[in-house]
Amino acid sequence: MPEENEEERREEEAETEEAEGETGGGSIVQESGESGVVYTFTFPKGRDVRYVFLSLAQVLNEALFVMSPDGISLKAIDSSKVSLVLLNIPSTALEEVNITDTVKVGVLFDTIKKLAKRIRAKDKVDIGVDKGRNRFLMIIYYGSKGRESGMYRKFYLPIVDVTQEEIPEPKIDYPVRIRMSMDAFKDALTMAEDISDAVTFTVDPESFTIKASGEGGRYYEVQYQSTDESFQEFSVSEKQEASYSLDYIMNMNRQMAPICEYVTIEFATNKPIKLTYEFASGSLTYYVAPRSL
Repeated sequence: MPEENEEERREEEAETEEAEGETGGGSIVQESGESGVVYTFTFPKGRDVRYVFLSLAQVLNEALFVMSPDGISLKAIDSSKVSLVLLNIPSTALEEVNITDTVKVGVLFDTIKKLAKRIRAKDKVDIGVDKGRNRFLMIIYYGSKGRESGMYRKFYLPIVDVTQEEIPEPKIDYPVRIRMSMDAFKDALTMAEDISDAVTFTVDPESFTIKASGEGGRYYEVQYQSTDESFQEFSVSEKQEASYSLDYIMNMNRQMAPICEYVTIEFATNKPIKLTYEFASGSLTYYVAPRSL
């Protein structure tokens, strides 16, 4: 793991504590008394934490995590109000959950992103909140042994005040639901990215077409038949067509690709696209507003 220099530490505004050679190093328990209460969620593999946090950092500046015995959730709209993100990590998908009530934790994703890049795939990770310190907490345990390894890196980050209006999830009865291989979807969008900053999806009961038009007559199109092996599910009631910002979709897609085998695509003419990414520890739902055709 790369060494931190003093400049990076100042930028992250994080208090860092490292220990090595202590059995169960970094183990945190919920203590009695409000001043010592620490809530944690243990992820058995660090890759989920790494890529979920990196994906959120691509579209959000700040947001509130809601932590409870049921798990971790987040609902936030980006500053341009083009996209909406919903994160759900149920406690049943985690290795250990240590929390007895519901807390809301405001974080800055610029700082979280720097920490997430330090997490390796096999590391175990605790995230949570230290109520006594009033800090967001992240502990990265080296290797798959977790606390038993006796080696960890612990970060405390300031909790920020985030003013968040009530954000209703769009209630749309989508006529299109396609569950597509992430590799195929990512490849198709990468080619479109070379042509334009917008992508158009056209679908009918027999096929799914992805296309992009650029300056100087440049044009790209790829079509998949409904029976293509790229699809795990293909449900289309009638023809639909809509365009979206390619940057918004690609920013999320790139980060979620390493932990998702499939992506569920739902859209309708002149309606937001709904992309659902399922990973080992939970799911992330991402809405992007349409662009004019």
